[in-house]
Amino acid sequence: MNLWTALVAMAGIWGVVQIAQYWINAREQQEVDVVSETDRAQIDELKSRIETLETIITDNRESLKRKIDNI
Repeated sequence: MNLWTALVAMAGIWGVVQIAQYWINAREQQEVDVVSETDRAQIDELKSRIETLETIITDNRESLKRKIDNI
């Protein structure tokens, strides 16, 4: 094996390693995005529940009693 063959082989190996690293990083980013969408849905649900609780706590007692009686 002469010098030029070794240089071409090293460049090829380096290229394959770079492609593999790019592929692995892209795949990890996809997994993070999927988790984030699930978390966002859960956060939205929790926000609506908190708003309901805040309304119950800060609402006038008389109107709260009327709402409960109307249910």
